Amino acid sequence: MIIQNKLIPNDRLEVLQVSHTIIRRTLTGLSIVLGVVAGIILLSSLHAAFRSKMDLDHLYIYTYPERATLEEVVNSMRNTRIADAKSGLVEVPAGQAAKYRGEFLLKHGVRAAMMVASPPTFTLTTYKNSVISQVKRFAHGDFGMIYLQRAGPKEFAKTLGDYLGIMLRASMKYYLPGLLTGVAVGYMLAVAGAVLPWLGRVFDAVHSVLMGIPDFFIVVLLQLLGIYLVKWTGDQVFKILEYNTGTPFIIPFVTISVFPAVLVYGTMRLAIEREWEENYILTAYSKGIPYPRIITRHILRNTREDLFSVLPKTITVSMAAMVVAEGLCHIVGIGGYYINPKFAGVSSLPATCIILGGIALLLQLLIHLLRLRLTVRTKEAV
Repeated sequence: MIIQNKLIPNDRLEVLQVSHTIIRRTLTGLSIVLGVVAGIILLSSLHAAFRSKMDLDHLYIYTYPERATLEEVVNSMRNTRIADAKSGLVEVPAGQAAKYRGEFLLKHGVRAAMMVASPPTFTLTTYKNSVISQVKRFAHGDFGMIYLQRAGPKEFAKTLGDYLGIMLRASMKYYLPGLLTGVAVGYMLAVAGAVLPWLGRVFDAVHSVLMGIPDFFIVVLLQLLGIYLVKWTGDQVFKILEYNTGTPFIIPFVTISVFPAVLVYGTMRLAIEREWEENYILTAYSKGIPYPRIITRHILRNTREDLFSVLPKTITVSMAAMVVAEGLCHIVGIGGYYINPKFAGVSSLPATCIILGGIALLLQLLIHLLRLRLTVRTKEAV
């Protein structure tokens, strides 16, 4: 029996390949999203797994030295002894720490009697129950609460949804401009340093310094600069803290811009130097093609892949800088509201982290689409 092989038509084969690529990338994207959400939930529930019990056999006793010493106080109590005189640790009969604490407080010269906490232990059952409870709350639309300071009984607690729009508008007002400005500045400085080598050496020195400066240090420096400018000029040049009159812009904007600029500059400087050693560039230079034209028409075109490879990292570092800036400037933004003095406490931090993760994933998806469209797959020859 002869079996005849039927070949798949080329047009149908292309459709199958495109469908396979779309399905694979969709599943990859969904797995990344689910992984981020699951990771945030697992980490946010980790604190519930650690339980600390009170040591019922010991107390910390602190005395007024001018009134009574620790030894005198302990000797006046039956069935007790000093376990560690330096820290004030006193041993009491087994299981009676609470009872003896009250008796010690009645003694003359005793300043404080405190219970002793035993080392925390990890409980897997408690951790599992906390994770399940968190997932159930999310499933029912409960994304956490924000508790206000100095508010009336009816206004004490607000849901995350009540503040989400306000916080997103405040954060995106300086986050997106700061990110785009940082990328553009880093890219232009790298090009300028390549066109003018002497200027590139200056930029390289500044780049080395900025690489070792933490983001909170930049925020503090800008706040100090704002204070000194007020003293020198008598006017508020830019806001350093959020008040009822408005939200600071310059400090978070500059803080967010610095680190993307540093990353993009360093990456593009190395990429341009690497590309400059390629044979087609040396050939073009030997033919008399002007140096600036080689950079703008050929090198930059062939280093787009390096630019797109560093952009995802700029999103994460700029988002971290935004959180620090909002926290230090007391801005009610999506990144730093949880340490804002206006709020007594929050239980919406896991949902906030998921929102920030979603924003980062959307920006990285946009970068990926631009990368597919603009990246040069085959280097251009001269």
